[in-house]
Amino acid sequence: MNIITRRMIGLLLILAAFGGLVFSITGLVLTWRIKPAAEMTLSSGVDLVSSTLATTAQGLMVTQESLEVAVESIRALQGTLDTTAKTLKSSEPMVTTVVQLMDQDFPATVQATQASLQAAQESARVIDSLLEALNFLPGINYNPEMPLNASLGNVSTSLDNLPVSFDDIGKSLTDTRKNLQSIQVDLALMVDSIRQIEESITQAGEVVEQYQASVETVQKQLNGWRDIIPGMADAIAWGLSLFLGWMAIAQLGLFTQGWGLVNEGDQKKDQQSPAEEIKPAEEETEQIQE
Repeated sequence: MNIITRRMIGLLLILAAFGGLVFSITGLVLTWRIKPAAEMTLSSGVDLVSSTLATTAQGLMVTQESLEVAVESIRALQGTLDTTAKTLKSSEPMVTTVVQLMDQDFPATVQATQASLQAAQESARVIDSLLEALNFLPGINYNPEMPLNASLGNVSTSLDNLPVSFDDIGKSLTDTRKNLQSIQVDLALMVDSIRQIEESITQAGEVVEQYQASVETVQKQLNGWRDIIPGMADAIAWGLSLFLGWMAIAQLGLFTQGWGLVNEGDQKKDQQSPAEEIKPAEEETEQIQE
């Protein structure tokens, strides 16, 4: 390798060393200038995330309270429906009893009453005839506007429409009983649906509680990060400083190597100059000897 090539390589090494040294010094300056801003940015980011999580935790708390109120309302509705269903169930035997009275007992009673009235009417007819026959006696004036037998006959006649009315009422009550049974079935289905809704809301509340626990855990972790940010920033800055300082020291070695290559040609010339002076002296000595 000739001297010019060595000098070119040496110059490149010197330039590279100078560039590396400038880079290292610039990196050191920027590291300690950026460190406060970076530390503040990290702290602000952690505070922002912590504030967002706090707002989320409040929202989850409100959601949890709303779900609890919803569960209580649903339980109250479920209790009301259960009470209604039990009331309808307890009233069904009463309706059945009334239907039986309307279909059987009351018509039989009316028939028995009419039969009694007819018997009484026959007796009253005899009595009326007897009293009318005694009108010839002094002090007896039996002449009513309506004879007793006629009155009893009217009463018996007025009872004729009661069995029809009882039958209509019985049919209405029978329909009512069927409707009560249908209502009981519908209420039972509604209670089951409401119970499922309650279970779903309860499960949603459990999920919200899990989210609340997760948010609390993340908040604790963020608080820990907030405490270690200054120390972490210092550690990173000192680590970069040591690395850049090591690079700067390494550039000094590279500069020395390049400087050596640049000056190597001059050193060789200095070493060859005495030898070249000795050779002419030796030639003069040889000529004198001849």
